[in-house]
Amino acid sequence: MRLTSTTPIAMLAVALSLASVASARADDKPKWTMTTEKNAVTLAYGDDSEETDLALICKPHSNSVSIFLGETDKSLKPKMQVTVTFTAGAAKAAVPGKTTVNELAGVPSFEGELAATDPLFDAMAGAPSISIRVAKTTKDIPLKTMGSKALAFSKACRKS
Repeated sequence: MRLTSTTPIAMLAVALSLASVASARADDKPKWTMTTEKNAVTLAYGDDSEETDLALICKPHSNSVSIFLGETDKSLKPKMQVTVTFTAGAAKAAVPGKTTVNELAGVPSFEGELAATDPLFDAMAGAPSISIRVAKTTKDIPLKTMGSKALAFSKACRKS
């Protein structure tokens, strides 16, 4: 796939296409995957279906990470401004963004952006899980199966 745009939506399309390629495998246990292409680096957690729980996407060395959260909270509607709190170890990041339509889940998804230098990314390398809070919903995603992907992703996204 060749990208002609570096918008978060274009990067999200890359993440979703990678998820659909991964769905060809018969493994449905959620896991971390990292892919690197010329115009995008993606670190995603989910199973091999069309649903991705969390996707972190950047243009290499852009110092900016687009964050996609597959499901938010049933009290939210699409196109709402919302702040999602991510916590890994002692690091906490409040990420402003907006909700988007997710017809498969029945609740909106979330898109936001965070600097690649935020301490959250370094903390993900050593924390057992990342806690994600949006509205009244909190979800914990395990990080221990991520291995060295967190540091590799952070390095790929930061300015050299």
